[in-house]
This record gives sequence, C-alpha cells and structure tokens, in this order.
Amino acid sequence: VPFMAKVELKQPIVDEIANSIKDAQAVVLVNYSGLTVEQDTILRKELREAGVQYKVYKNTMMNRAFAGTACESLCPHLEGTNALAISATDAT
Repeated sequence: VPFMAKVELKQPIVDEIANSIKDAQAVVLVNYSGLTVEQDTILRKELREAGVQYKVYKNTMMNRAFAGTACESLCPHLEGTNALAISATDAT
C-alpha cells in the first residue's frame, strides 16, 4: 500500500506535465546547472514576460510524461538539473 500512495502523489505531477506539453508550440528542456540565483531570476522574468511557462520538475516525472509523445526524444537528456520551458502559442 505505501507504494500506491507514492504513485498517487506523483501522478498529478505527471499529468500536469503531460497536459502542458500536449498542445504546446515549443517545449525546451533547460539544464540550468551553473546559473547563479540572479541569472535564474532574470531568465524566469524574461520567459514569463514572453508568455513561456518555466518550471523545474524531477527528471523521473518528465520521463513518465514524455513517454509516447513527441517529446519522447528528450528522455535521453533527462540527467542533472533540468527545467521545462513551454510555450503554448509561439514556437520561437
């Protein structure tokens, strides 16, 4: 039963990622290793102003959400410190 509880807690996160990428015009995997807090803050602000959703997720959650989708080719890159940048309206 404890295993089921863990799966149930993770499923909403997997669903959130899957719903975000489903109709997205652009999905970019961002390795943010080496960014300072200041650089990350600036990046987040610029992306938000451009209408881009930027969020850090666990690699295992992204891996599950990407499986069987157009984003599946990103799975081999899911190592280290990653975030997703998703644009629903603009591919560039």
